[in-house]
Amino acid sequence: MKDSQLEGTGAVVVTSISGPNPVLRNWQRSARREGFLLCNSDVPSPADFSLEGCEFYSLDRQRKTGLRISELLPRGTTHGRT
Repeated sequence: MKDSQLEGTGAVVVTSISGPNPVLRNWQRSARREGFLLCNSDVPSPADFSLEGCEFYSLDRQRKTGLRISELLPRGTTHGRT
């Protein structure tokens, strides 16, 4: 999915440091009702994250969006991130 395809689509947005797991799979199933699951990574997130129906944003991809929020969020901790 390209960033331009995200406009106007409902989403469930989460931050995760783990790879696909039962909790993320449950969010992905729930997100289908809204459109898709968007998962933002943090420092310890796996580089090879892959979950069908989930749009994964690595730290590099988050920075490339140009959104200031990617610079403001703490890194290496889930404190303050949900």
